Amino acid sequence: MKVVKFGGSCLKEPGNLRKVIEIIEKYERPLIVVVSALHGVTSELERSVGNLKFIDIEIFIETLFRRHLKLLQDVVNHSTTTRIERKLRERLEELKEKYELAMKTFRILGEIPEELHDKILSYGERLTSLLLKELLLLKGVECEEVLPENAGLITYGTFGNAFVDLVESAKRLRRNISSSRITIIPGFYGVSREGHITLLGKEGSDYSAAAIAYCVDADSMDVWKDVPGFMSGDPDIIEEVVLIPHLTYSEALELSYFGARIFHPLTMEPLMKKSIPIRLFNINEFFGVFEPNTIISGDEPIASLPAKGVTFTDDIAVVKFEGGEVGRRPGILSEISGFFGKHGINIKFVITSQTSINVILAKQDLKRCEDVLKETKFSFVEKVTYLTNLSLVAVVREGIINNQDALIRILDALKRVKASVEMLSGGASGSSIYILVPSANRLEVVRKIHRELFAHSIYIETNTG
Repeated sequence: MKVVKFGGSCLKEPGNLRKVIEIIEKYERPLIVVVSALHGVTSELERSVGNLKFIDIEIFIETLFRRHLKLLQDVVNHSTTTRIERKLRERLEELKEKYELAMKTFRILGEIPEELHDKILSYGERLTSLLLKELLLLKGVECEEVLPENAGLITYGTFGNAFVDLVESAKRLRRNISSSRITIIPGFYGVSREGHITLLGKEGSDYSAAAIAYCVDADSMDVWKDVPGFMSGDPDIIEEVVLIPHLTYSEALELSYFGARIFHPLTMEPLMKKSIPIRLFNINEFFGVFEPNTIISGDEPIASLPAKGVTFTDDIAVVKFEGGEVGRRPGILSEISGFFGKHGINIKFVITSQTSINVILAKQDLKRCEDVLKETKFSFVEKVTYLTNLSLVAVVREGIINNQDALIRILDALKRVKASVEMLSGGASGSSIYILVPSANRLEVVRKIHRELFAHSIYIETNTG
């Protein structure tokens, strides 16, 4: 089987739904189709949950209905949509009930339970999957919709950012999904062993599609978006970007983890385990032939590009543990990392020297880290400093640490930057160079490094000023 995933950006223009149906039919084989919410709908649901005191639920539900109805009417005549409209109304009535429960709970507790929050946000994908299934049936395409809770996509971890239990999910999905027809599954969420709906985090539909591909031993995961492919940088900030035709799993993982917005960072993990390639397509360039713009796999063909991408993240903070002997005393690093683990604080990576240990973590974890450190003393640590307003720039390619040409170009670019470089380090995997710079200068750093590395490549021009 193939797993085919359509992002929400594929459904933001009139007529795009017609193209999605055309693509599904063109595969001419059983598929598992994983869908995102319509472009912007999840954000609207998130805002509505955060403003329950001020929102008119009836109006909001009707707005959602009209938005999905308009997409429907771009594809088929109004006279044939009565059944689909009724089905949409039924699913929105379910959502309305969840909102009413949320309002009651909010009035009593002053907050919404995490389980109910995740359940409400899952309805963006549920509406898309229902709409797509009904349209395919209307066109005579045999298909079924299977919700993740019925398919058996089992999760563990926290609400809002759960992980898929691949082993348990594989047992259940093989029983619950037909291999002889098209199955539509809403992405973005799964269900815990206790039966609670849990979201998989931002861009979670990519991750759920990858997990499903693992569970059914798919021969590929085809991802359809409205972008030309995987680009060498963010076209919103770089004037001239380069299409990257091939990435390894490691390269894609590094780029996603450190700021590239094209995939959920965990998307690669299930696929790597079974060597399932990702084929990335542009829905705006489909003319009846399947020609992926980017392939992500375990193979690394000979490439002339000095790098595969330059990206950055602002979501970092540095906790610096200083002392005259911290770099020489056995066990201190274990003591510090054990402390972070005990309090559920994830460490992105660690840089050490003879006099300091620098722990890089997500910015959202810094306040909790400060609070618990007030009550904690470490051997030989004389001072703890917190650094914010920093950004991490990552330059990615397999073996870049051993690529002298790339390193020289990166250093030449940094010489022309009018800012201090707080840190320059090679990643443990050997496929990344990390550069810590003041956040105010990170765009200048990204642009100069990108231009230096890709100066002689074929550009895809953008309208960025």
